[in-house]
Amino acid sequence: MSIRDCIISNPTQLESIVSDGTSYPQLISLTFEDIQIGMEMIKLLLSLTPSLVHLKLVGHGAELFNGSYWEQFIKTKLPALNKFEFMIHKNVDTNLDSDSLESLIAPYRTSFWLEIKHWLVSVVDIRQCSIINLHSIPVCASKVDYYPKSHKISCSTAPALDCDSKKMNNIRQLRINLSEMMADDAITQNQPNLAPLAGAFLTFQ
Repeated sequence: MSIRDCIISNPTQLESIVSDGTSYPQLISLTFEDIQIGMEMIKLLLSLTPSLVHLKLVGHGAELFNGSYWEQFIKTKLPALNKFEFMIHKNVDTNLDSDSLESLIAPYRTSFWLEIKHWLVSVVDIRQCSIINLHSIPVCASKVDYYPKSHKISCSTAPALDCDSKKMNNIRQLRINLSEMMADDAITQNQPNLAPLAGAFLTFQ
C-alpha cells in the first residue's frame, strides 16, 4: 500500500518517523497538528518527503517564524510544494510595536512568496495573551478565537482590502468573548466581519 497523505499529531509519532530514517517519496500531503516542534526536527522529517505538494503546519515554536529559512529550504528540498498552510504561535515577554512586527514578516515579502508561490502571510501580536501568531492566508485552522482590534496589532503581505475576507475562508468555529467585545470603545467597528463565515458555528463566552 502506498501512503500519500499523513497527519502527525504528537512528538512521539514524529520522533519515531525520523529515527526510522525511511524515505517517503510517494507522500504528497503532510499535516502537523498542534505540536511543539523545532526547525531541526522539521528539517529532518521533510528531508524524507521530497515529493510533497501540500504541507500544513499548526504548532508552537519560535524557530518556525524564520521566513528566509523556509524559503531556502523549500527551494532546495521541496521543489514540488505548491500549497503551504501554517499557523505558528510563540510566547513573548513584551508586546511588540508595528516596526517589530514588520521585521518578522519582512522575509515573507520576497518574490518567492508573493510572485512565484503566491503565498500570503499575516503576523498578529495578541497583546492580552503575550502571544505572536504567524499564519498563512487564509487561516488554515478550523477553530479560532476572535480578539477585538484594540487587543492586537498585525501586519500582512495581503492587500488591505482583501485580507479580512480571505483570512476566514477555512474557519468553521469562531469563539467570541462578548464581555471583551462590549468593553471595546469602538464595538461597531471592531466586531468581526461574519460574511465569509457562512455555515460556521459561533461560540460566545
